[in-house]
Amino acid sequence: MAACNAGPGLMITLRSLDAQTMPRDEFEVIVVDDGSTDDTPTVLRAAVATRPWLRVEEIACSGSAGRPRNVGTGVARGEYVLYADPYDELFPEALLRTWEYASGNNADVLIAKEVHPQGWETFRFNEPRVPVLDEHVLALLTAHKLYRTAFLREHGIRFPEGATALVDHGFNALAYARAEVVSVLADYPCYRPATARPDPADPRLLWDAVRRDVRAVAAGPRRGPLLTRWYRGCLLARLGPPLLGLGSAARDATVRLARDLHREYFGPELDTVLSAVERPRARLCRAGDVSALLGLAAVDRGVTARPEVMEAAWRQGALELVVAATLVDTDGVPVLFRRSGDRVFRLVPAALAGLLTDDELDVTDLLRGRVELGVRGRTSRVEWPLPSHGRVEFVDTPAGTVARGWCAARLYVGAAAYGGPLDEPIWDLTVRFTALGYVSHRGVPPAGVSAGPALVEDRVVVPFAANGAQLSVDLSRGTPGLLPPGGLTPADVTRADARLELRLPPIHLDGFAAAPGEVIVGGVAYPAECRTIDGRSIVRAPVASMANGPVTLRLADPPADTGLVLVPSIGGLSHARRRPPAGAPSPQPVGASPHQPTPGLYLSREGGHPRHHGPPRTAGGLVRRVYNRLSHSVIRASRDG
Repeated sequence: MAACNAGPGLMITLRSLDAQTMPRDEFEVIVVDDGSTDDTPTVLRAAVATRPWLRVEEIACSGSAGRPRNVGTGVARGEYVLYADPYDELFPEALLRTWEYASGNNADVLIAKEVHPQGWETFRFNEPRVPVLDEHVLALLTAHKLYRTAFLREHGIRFPEGATALVDHGFNALAYARAEVVSVLADYPCYRPATARPDPADPRLLWDAVRRDVRAVAAGPRRGPLLTRWYRGCLLARLGPPLLGLGSAARDATVRLARDLHREYFGPELDTVLSAVERPRARLCRAGDVSALLGLAAVDRGVTARPEVMEAAWRQGALELVVAATLVDTDGVPVLFRRSGDRVFRLVPAALAGLLTDDELDVTDLLRGRVELGVRGRTSRVEWPLPSHGRVEFVDTPAGTVARGWCAARLYVGAAAYGGPLDEPIWDLTVRFTALGYVSHRGVPPAGVSAGPALVEDRVVVPFAANGAQLSVDLSRGTPGLLPPGGLTPADVTRADARLELRLPPIHLDGFAAAPGEVIVGGVAYPAECRTIDGRSIVRAPVASMANGPVTLRLADPPADTGLVLVPSIGGLSHARRRPPAGAPSPQPVGASPHQPTPGLYLSREGGHPRHHGPPRTAGGLVRRVYNRLSHSVIRASRDG
């Protein structure tokens, strides 16, 4: 780990290493202090004193992370090295899992699941040995990966040093060109970067670094896929909407330097792999037309997909969703295309249309669309794709032709995390729309979703609208998530001689005819079961007819206070009442005198008659006791006729 004036960021990373499940004697951490002038040396001295696996090297300030990383690699004793940055975090099983997977597959490079929006395509599946280095495998060019130490030393693979940019890109350009085995670990999140590093303000520094890497890639053994990655991700991507954020001088320099690099290394034969968005951008880059590139960037800026939920319902323990999405501009208006016969063309401003040919604007065969759903942990930001199927197509509307897609997906909380259960309290649903070179990744809106709670594998799942704009599911509420917001009311309770029924809002039960649970009355637990029939959920429990006290329901942990209390009724069954607020007088039995003491009193039945237990507390209580016995004797005599 390179550290230059890292301050508190060091401890964030070191604490995540403290939590690693790998035995402490099986890994080492090397921090190279790159000439820090703040309290970093003091922080490191204190950290070393309590961490025998931590080593510190000190060098003069070098200007970038390249030299300190090379120094660390040179003294590393491990079979594999991983490069981390201050403020970043590793998940607890990261070192153990990555080492086991990399060593088990003899990987030269292991790409481990990273919390990063560009990792969606990369981390779909575990890949012991990647067959092709395509754009998905190469999407993330960070150095937060596992590299076999002997492989790096054998091929002399080092980071660029000095005052330079894109040191991770330069390192990976060399590593991927020479790696025999590249593996992908997708089933466990390993690394969470704190922030992305921005491009340097000086365009010359940036484009010198891009040229350095392109030159290395072009001379390497895997020229084709690597050159394509740098062409699309490092050159053309910077000539889109990011161009609009630069000042006039920086824009001119960026286009000039990109044009020169483009003419030298990227011939027209590479344009066949470009998207509909990238093709006209490449054409204008070759021409070095700053004004036209700015105009095209303005067209592409803010283009996204507007999703809407068409259907959401629980079926067989899964929340099934059908989501549609339409490509829209920055104002939310659908992006229009022109259909001519069986061909579809982009619509661009007239000033651009005169510079681009029909072939460069023809997008008929370049849709390459997909709509997918995922879930993202609210705290960890870890995202898992959900099993989805759907399509994107051109649809004719009265206003014109639009790009619209849809997908159907199933959220099963017991298997959504690469076959494992979701392990955080709150998960946000996301939708990813890709078409024509546009990528939109955003939250699923809650509008149109009326699905209620579900009980799945003893876990309560509650769909809800976060901030009114995000569809999410809460896995932390337990039984309280099955009750109405204000709790139950006396009208939700039915009593029979030996049974208590609680009526709940509709609950989806995961394949259960009846979900087991318990009802607790006055501290006494009674077995219960919940059934959902004809849109109604009923909890039934064989509760003693005269039991009284607070009513608690448990169908999953934690249990729920229903807000009700059963109180005895003179001469009859106990009744449900709302529990009084804290400090309010305890509820009295129905028909009882306000002066009658009730603490400790409960009723039960013996031989079909109500019976008090415990001595009467007042003379009035004794009179009522005799009166009740005489009353029931008279009633029984009259019934017996």
